[in-house]
Amino acid sequence: AAVMVPLSQLPFAWSFACFAFIQLSLLSISVWSLGRDYSVLHQRKGWLWAIVGSPLVLESLIGGQSSLLALACIVGFLHFLRRDNYVIAGSLLAMTLYKPNVAALLVVAALIVHPRLLRGFLPTMAIGLGIALLTAGTSGVLKYVQLATQLASSQWSLETPFWKVHGLAPSFQSVWPEHGKLACVGVGLLISLLVAWQWRARRLAELLAVALLLCCNALFNPYVPIYDLVLLELALVLVCQAAYSGQFKLQSIVYFQGAALLLFVGPHLSQALARPLGWNPFPMLLVGVLFAAVAYEWNASATETEVGVFQRTP
Repeated sequence: AAVMVPLSQLPFAWSFACFAFIQLSLLSISVWSLGRDYSVLHQRKGWLWAIVGSPLVLESLIGGQSSLLALACIVGFLHFLRRDNYVIAGSLLAMTLYKPNVAALLVVAALIVHPRLLRGFLPTMAIGLGIALLTAGTSGVLKYVQLATQLASSQWSLETPFWKVHGLAPSFQSVWPEHGKLACVGVGLLISLLVAWQWRARRLAELLAVALLLCCNALFNPYVPIYDLVLLELALVLVCQAAYSGQFKLQSIVYFQGAALLLFVGPHLSQALARPLGWNPFPMLLVGVLFAAVAYEWNASATETEVGVFQRTP
């Protein structure tokens, strides 16, 4: 609301141009930070251009969506978390709640693992609530809370057609019409708590934990539009970095190329197939990729040869 209310006073062309400039700035900051923070990208600049030109990023830019703000916030959160700057990291984590469902499971898990994030999280939440009250008023905030509650607990009642929803919520609803979305969120929360437990106990590397939580949020979020899947591109970068640094046993570059291809063509192709199929296949594809990766990690034994394969591949 702090951005949209002023822009709504401008002519459409000017407001769209201003918002596009904001989006491009956020994308530039994210890509610059990724290239600087993750050594796997130092010699692979083409991967950064692939992120910039990906259909999911273009979908967000052309459609005037705000998903790139979430991407920038999470990239920044990881940047400052690595440097033990919990105030700024917590503030950036709180900023993802401009759209609560976009990264809610990551937020919950991160606060459990790093309670010191609350130093920045709580003040930013208070400031955000104040801005929302000033720009949207009490009634606007209450209506938003009502919509969010309905989104997470009641039957699907929004105008968005099922084939545009890329999470598992419609599948849960087909089995349990009354409380399917609530059950979906509950399963996602349970998995996120398990990931947080492993992350906090240092049995799961931080990069892999965050990547898994981003995937979990994409699957069990009650409302997953196509443009919010841009966060999965960050998840793939984190897994690549984990493999590059030897934290992930799966070293075959073919796996990562296949996952990148899935993110490039999967969401839009799934939308096209969902109409005749009656269900969106993308979440099932994502679940399959995750199960394959976990199965390999569970059974494989890392060797020096395996660790070097990914590093030598340009």
